[in-house]
Amino acid sequence: MTGYSNGAAQLWDLKARDPAATAMVFRGHGSEVRAVAFSPDNRLLVTGSDDRTAQLWRLEDRDPTSSSIVLRGHEDSVAALAIRPDGRWLVTGSEDKTARRGSGI
Repeated sequence: MTGYSNGAAQLWDLKARDPAATAMVFRGHGSEVRAVAFSPDNRLLVTGSDDRTAQLWRLEDRDPTSSSIVLRGHEDSVAALAIRPDGRWLVTGSEDKTARRGSGI
């Protein structure tokens, strides 16, 4: 997984013969992607950005790159993400010196 300054994140298929050709690109942030996390069951991807949001992507959707759930509330960059091992909570950490917990992901 790679985050970019243009607000995109890219998921690489390292088992593919040409990982670049099979990479999935997730677009939706307005600024640099600074953090990424996967749920323990690999069904969800979360990205955090300088645009002060986290975005939740459902990897099992037909086209997981086409839509996300946008999580707002921080007043500065989302720089850290963690998902509880049982997948029930997402925690975001921000440069605004706060952490937020969301449940039911």
